[in-house]
Amino acid sequence: AGGANTRHPSRPQDLLSALCNHLLQGSANPLFPAAPSYRLPASSPMTDTPASPHNAPSEASSSLVQAVDAEELLRLREERDEWRRRSEQAEERLRRFEAFEGQGKVSYSDGRRYEGQLKGGKRDGEGRMTYSDGGVYEGQWEDDERAGVGRWTCSDGVYDGQWKLTNVKEM
Repeated sequence: AGGANTRHPSRPQDLLSALCNHLLQGSANPLFPAAPSYRLPASSPMTDTPASPHNAPSEASSSLVQAVDAEELLRLREERDEWRRRSEQAEERLRRFEAFEGQGKVSYSDGRRYEGQLKGGKRDGEGRMTYSDGGVYEGQWEDDERAGVGRWTCSDGVYDGQWKLTNVKEM
């Protein structure tokens, strides 16, 4: 198991499910293929198969597998809870930003900076965008795009005029 097409789970519940399947089947670890494989004992509460003399592991290996399983499940639960908490915080910040209307400032990871009117979290109304290469657009915005009267200043010169929604799509 585990190859170029192995899909790694991204949601905590999928991660937990993949780990449980790995432990139940004794297959290669889907998350860390180079890690050793463990198999839950047949008498484990995580399996539906009753223990029998043919499939019961030794007492020493059973306690080792259960200890590894308990630690891993605890770690996964903590990661899941942290993921949920951070996800809820991000959703709340996004809701506040999308609901924002009025004068604001926005900085982008690529170096652009916008100062002006925002509506629904988008550039809308009068505003100024400064680009990382030194270019500047001052003018009207509509639905996050240059629209209406505006001035584009860059190293090639200045353009004063009317902008349509289809001129330039901001990223």
